[in-house]
Amino acid sequence: MSVVIACKFNNGVVIASDRQVTRGYEKVEDKISKVQKIDGKSIIIGGVGSLRDIQKMKAASTKLFSTSDKLTENECIKIINNISSVYQELGLIETGKIIQSLDGEYLFVDSYNINFVGYDLGIISGFDYYVIGSGNNLATGYLNVEFKDKNPNDLTSENIIKILKNAIKVSCKNNITIDDNVDIYILYKDAIDLIDDSNIEIINKCEYDMLDKSKPKSECNKNCESCPHSLRIIYSKKDKTIKTLSTN
Repeated sequence: MSVVIACKFNNGVVIASDRQVTRGYEKVEDKISKVQKIDGKSIIIGGVGSLRDIQKMKAASTKLFSTSDKLTENECIKIINNISSVYQELGLIETGKIIQSLDGEYLFVDSYNINFVGYDLGIISGFDYYVIGSGNNLATGYLNVEFKDKNPNDLTSENIIKILKNAIKVSCKNNITIDDNVDIYILYKDAIDLIDDSNIEIINKCEYDMLDKSKPKSECNKNCESCPHSLRIIYSKKDKTIKTLSTN
């Protein structure tokens, strides 16, 4: 049993997935994340299928998703075209091997775009919501009914999270081992949903300082609003954690 769902809301995209790994009809693990946030990017990948294939994609994710552009269909095509060389560079496949298919299906998601990548490396984009995994028919049917008379782009992240959790439950209705162990990620277009929290501090810093120490500081233009490498840093004073949102 596997299901990963991405759905837009009024200020970004919510991604939800179960955490189960099964062998036949037997649950062997319920703490495996099928979703990965790319460090320093407002990008998330979610995968279903072969666990080994998903682990390879996660291991290569930082190099594959080095783009500072939005994840349009054309950008995803570039990423897929580069997958063989990146896997070879990281020793995930033997030198000279060309990947012609995947042992899994994936969602490549940023704050604006939901892209489906199939087993054959084909890419389809432009969705308001999309489901992958063995429970996709039931979950998609539930979402089609839920959004028949309302647009997910008009709803808050809280509304969408409730809907996606219910969709996962519906998709697993024939699986007696399903539990409430679900991953939820939110990618925001803007920090408007966060700035009214007194626990949150938002500052701008240059990506050069945060991610690429090798870049000379002279390349920083000191103008954060126009800097193509600017990141919005969201700092939780209570949890002492940092999240980043691209300002582009």
